[in-house]
Amino acid sequence: MLLLRIYMNLQAGGWSIILLSREHGTHQNVTINNLVTAGFRGWSSLMMRAEDEDSTKGNERFSRQRNVIQTKGFRIKSIISSQMDALTVADTEIRKFLLPDPIFDKFEQQRRA
Repeated sequence: MLLLRIYMNLQAGGWSIILLSREHGTHQNVTINNLVTAGFRGWSSLMMRAEDEDSTKGNERFSRQRNVIQTKGFRIKSIISSQMDALTVADTEIRKFLLPDPIFDKFEQQRRA
């Protein structure tokens, strides 16, 4: 899987990886289990959606989460997502990569088989 290879290369290069999830914090254990099962391990932080946050305002939430990350002293060098709202950032120094939705990709692989 392309995303896992990118993830592992970034880790091997010493990058801190912070994952932002659209899932509620109440689903944190399930989300972590799914990530580990898929091969994703050793991230620096996993930021989940608060229970009272509206899921339809993803770009606002991602903007707030980016501010929290930067307040903690991290510099955001790149954003990798399969969703456009996560990539809507005004900072031209941040590289943005839009990847195919992994669920759609899995569906396409099954359809071809």
